[in-house]
Amino acid sequence: MHKYDQPSAILRGFGNRLNYLCHCDAQSKTADHATSLHHPSDKQRSEQAPLSTRNIGTSSCIQPLSQAKPAANLLYLLVTLLTLWTIPTTALAQAADSNFRIGFTNNMFTEVNENDARAAMTVWGQTVARERGIPVEPEVLVYKAVQDMLPDLLDGQMDVAAVTSMEYDLLRHEVEFSPIFLTYHDGETAEEFVLLAHRDGPLETLADLAGRHVHVHQALRASLAPLWLDALLVQEKLEPLAELAGRVTTLPSLSQTLLPVFFRQADACLVTRHGFETMVELNPQLGAQLHILAASEPMVPAVFAFRRDYAPSFLEQLLAGIRDLHETPAGGQVLLVFNSERIGDYPESALNTALELIALHRQIVMEDDQ
Repeated sequence: MHKYDQPSAILRGFGNRLNYLCHCDAQSKTADHATSLHHPSDKQRSEQAPLSTRNIGTSSCIQPLSQAKPAANLLYLLVTLLTLWTIPTTALAQAADSNFRIGFTNNMFTEVNENDARAAMTVWGQTVARERGIPVEPEVLVYKAVQDMLPDLLDGQMDVAAVTSMEYDLLRHEVEFSPIFLTYHDGETAEEFVLLAHRDGPLETLADLAGRHVHVHQALRASLAPLWLDALLVQEKLEPLAELAGRVTTLPSLSQTLLPVFFRQADACLVTRHGFETMVELNPQLGAQLHILAASEPMVPAVFAFRRDYAPSFLEQLLAGIRDLHETPAGGQVLLVFNSERIGDYPESALNTALELIALHRQIVMEDDQ
């Protein structure tokens, strides 16, 4: 059976079929005319015989309908056209319905290997499809910047945006999202940020950061920390950290960010409270020697947001599979890759603290720089 992926191909096939039938019909009529001149009784017997045994003349075209009435030929052609048109359209619709395209920005991979994420999502998708009987085929798309993601969201070429809260704030003004999923870490969906210094060091207030060496932990769950500290400094009538401090070093490792402050090799560090508490559990002396200069409110650092108009036939089963990620080995692997324990859906209001910080930072920090 021929498969046509475009209407133009279907029409070409229809035209070829029409030419073929007309050619066969013309040859048959010529042959039948000659037969009727010499053997009319044979032709009559032929017309009364079953279709498979009728005389079709000397034509080389094996086409039983070549002697049928024009209406029968037309009916056959219409059935053929509808068959060629309907089958591939249905197949394409089913293929499109199975799409589940998750777009990540590079900022979501600060602590995650991209290939590990792709592999984990693929295995999870296969598991969900098998266990819940849905034709889902996850595809991981990676974008260098959130601006590159926006056209695909608007065109319906991407179904879920996995982005930081800052990136979500940029997208939400152009695209409607629902539902929204947040990941859990140490039992919480939000993070607090802390600015730490050595108890025996020279830092006692935020103003003491002037000219000092500050370490900043570069991690997905700490992505809002620099915005928070800059906004806090400006509110205290100070310069943003990059202008106030003498040196700012960004590090992907938590221990490399924090331990130099303990050993008096750096003056302060900016980390998550969860990260600090984890390090204290491993080395209680850190809790005794480091003190908190400032701490933030809890805020959500990242989000998995569905396009509101993403509506495949299996949506409810898919959402249930996401909510139950932590209950299956394949789902647990996905969560492990993203350093999470489970994932749950929340209203956008869960992001309010983060979105308010972003708006404040834009107003008092970025506008002042301009």
